[in-house]
Amino acid sequence: MLRFDAHIGWLFTELPFEERFSAAAKVGFKAIENPNLFGYPVEQLQNWLGENELMFVQTATPTGNPENGDRGLACRPERVTEFREGVERAIELAQALNIKILHAMAGLTAENADPGQYYETYIENLRYTGRACAKHGIKVIIEPISHYSVPGFYLNSPNMAVQAIRDSGDDNVYLLFDYYHAQCAQGNLVEFVKNHIDLIGHIQLADAPNRNEPGTGEINYRYVLSELDKLSYNGWVGCEYKPSQDTISSLKWLDPAMGQLNL
Repeated sequence: MLRFDAHIGWLFTELPFEERFSAAAKVGFKAIENPNLFGYPVEQLQNWLGENELMFVQTATPTGNPENGDRGLACRPERVTEFREGVERAIELAQALNIKILHAMAGLTAENADPGQYYETYIENLRYTGRACAKHGIKVIIEPISHYSVPGFYLNSPNMAVQAIRDSGDDNVYLLFDYYHAQCAQGNLVEFVKNHIDLIGHIQLADAPNRNEPGTGEINYRYVLSELDKLSYNGWVGCEYKPSQDTISSLKWLDPAMGQLNL
């Protein structure tokens, strides 16, 4: 049976951040995820998790300054030191919160970027992150984000991500496969997952093209999730979508407590 977690950066956003933990637990979620945790005291995060009997599935290494347009740093040649210092900070946070997966976000391509230099930097940073995290039993994931959603994002398709993982040569770097981004970038969802299930370290979902909950767009989630289940995927599936109404109403497609689909 598939296991679903709540991405509290997208779900329950009608509530203050600290109240999203209890809201997720009340509807039956056992796990949550969020990439932006560095603005909260570790002790407070530990309390929110413990009080609601939740686990954090995954978070991200520092992604730079969003006010300046940063969406990750792993591909940027001029920010290697900043990225790697962030990896060490993220490992400390992951250990404190018992998080077993860290997302190394690639980032945006600058104007007049040298493609070769960017790729070399990205691959070397993946090797560094994979090795650093492996020492602590933490898995590294990378997420391709389609140009439809984030124009200029460096890692922009599942096929590109697979090539980067293989070129890194590190067996602790995996793919974060997001059905929404994959549909926008290249489609062929079921076949891709079947062919690369050994490289997939985490999965997220939203419907396309508007990124709302399953059942609101063009992806046949009853089919793609049943096919995923047949592969004996034992990771988590993160619900990372924009609720078309309020979060509770948007969860009619899923019974979080049972992992049961109502599509």
